Amino acid sequence: MPQSELPLTITPPWSRGWRAALLLVMAVAAALRLAGIEWGLPTAAHPAWSFHPDEAFHLDWARRLAAGQLIAQHFQYGGTLHYTLLNACYRYATLLADHLGGVSPLANAILFARYCACVFSLLTVALVAHIGARLFDVRTGVTAALLLALAPAHVFLAQNLRPDELSGLLATL
Repeated sequence: MPQSELPLTITPPWSRGWRAALLLVMAVAAALRLAGIEWGLPTAAHPAWSFHPDEAFHLDWARRLAAGQLIAQHFQYGGTLHYTLLNACYRYATLLADHLGGVSPLANAILFARYCACVFSLLTVALVAHIGARLFDVRTGVTAALLLALAPAHVFLAQNLRPDELSGLLATL
């Protein structure tokens, strides 16, 4: 059978209306994830403290691993990829300190890592839409993306620097 007669399409048929619907879902997802992203950051009164108690430890652990220092009797979840990413976040936050506006390098690093988690979350929502559209139809893809965009746990985990959003993106891939 010639290639032009194959019954399967490479990409699902996204009409203008469904593209607009997916764009609206992505806008809602971004708004929900960015709304509370600065909550609990270190402040001028507490420059080395965060409401998420493990964020500072994770950044410190990432910096120690990059320097070749190990803490033998201390467990931190996340894995090497997560800590490499956190170390990169710390470095980029240092470069972008004037634009991030945190009160300390720790606050800037936490905020930048949260933005990265938010990007991973949004990529996961978009990927779920594409998978749903490829496996079933465009309506199913947009509906699946909407459900994930509104999921409270997915929103909350995109607002801190835990490895959950990175893991979710990799699992979806």
